[in-house]
Amino acid sequence: MIALLFSIFRIDIPNIQVYNSGMISRKYYLEQVSTALRRSPITALLGPRQCGKTTLAKAIAEKMQGTYFDLESSVDVRRLQNPEMVFADLQGLVILDEIQT
Repeated sequence: MIALLFSIFRIDIPNIQVYNSGMISRKYYLEQVSTALRRSPITALLGPRQCGKTTLAKAIAEKMQGTYFDLESSVDVRRLQNPEMVFADLQGLVILDEIQT
């Protein structure tokens, strides 16, 4: 699984903080992704299976009001059949999860 995060327009990327109870602390990784997004408009989350990439991507999408697409979802795949139309209306952070498919 690879999650690709990118911003359509250059946006101010805040330091992302997630307050979670009972979950694994991802503060370090959230800070790293936040730094990467400020440095580059396209950032990839890479790692082994089941290590929390999707959870991290969803937390970032929630905190930054990003648009999240899961390319293992047939609904999202159908939405992206015409990417020019979909992306034309979006601003801010866009996350493409499972992009390797």
